[in-house]
Amino acid sequence: MMMDRTRWPLAAALLTLLVPALASAQAALLLLESDRPAEALRFARRAVELRPARADFRLLLGASLRGIAGGLPESLAILERLVGEFPDNAVAWFQRGLSLSLVEGGRPAALECLERATRIDPKLAPAWRARAGILAAIGGREAEVRACEERAAALERGVP
Repeated sequence: MMMDRTRWPLAAALLTLLVPALASAQAALLLLESDRPAEALRFARRAVELRPARADFRLLLGASLRGIAGGLPESLAILERLVGEFPDNAVAWFQRGLSLSLVEGGRPAALECLERATRIDPKLAPAWRARAGILAAIGGREAEVRACEERAAALERGVP
């Protein structure tokens, strides 16, 4: 389908805004996957600055902040807003759970978030893996730990 030429300037303007944001978000994701949150933070902030309504960009920002010294309060604030705006977003609940797990006494709340994430998206393997880790840290729930680990492993192998 051919675009109406009168709309090309608008399309070009949108692309100049969208592409840098996507590139920044991709850079942040790659740096997070390489365990370089301080570097990821710069790109995540830029992506959010360019496209503040994008929940996925704000998730990257929250994850980046979680990984740097002193960034946890801001990470939690961002993720709290996201689960409020998008209560059915499993990744937001997963990310919030990871951040809460780092707060002193935050494991029970982290576990609730991870349980919610796995209820929303039962195929979210990292949430099952994190849930097993929190349950193990809490202790006394070995059968649940094993079940979560088995579920995560099955999903990672591609078993639904």
